[in-house]
Amino acid sequence: MFETLYRLSLARFPVNVADRRQIENLRKLDAAGYVRAFIPPPHVDCDDCMRQDPATVLGITPQGWSILGRGSNSENSHRRGRGLIDGP
Repeated sequence: MFETLYRLSLARFPVNVADRRQIENLRKLDAAGYVRAFIPPPHVDCDDCMRQDPATVLGITPQGWSILGRGSNSENSHRRGRGLIDGP
């Protein structure tokens, strides 16, 4: 889960995520308050299969940047975090 948060810290927002495992990680990060994301609910398609549309990560919250900062003493990661909640 925190690897996903780290990867997001290197991205430009918004970020679209289609991989199911990554979307599940995003659900946890969003629930914990580390990211802001739009994650559509899974739905049953016309062929009776469960489908998951891609999620969109809008940004990392201050709490998310704080968690990332605990793993590094880099001030740069904190500076990058400011203003990214709502995108670039």
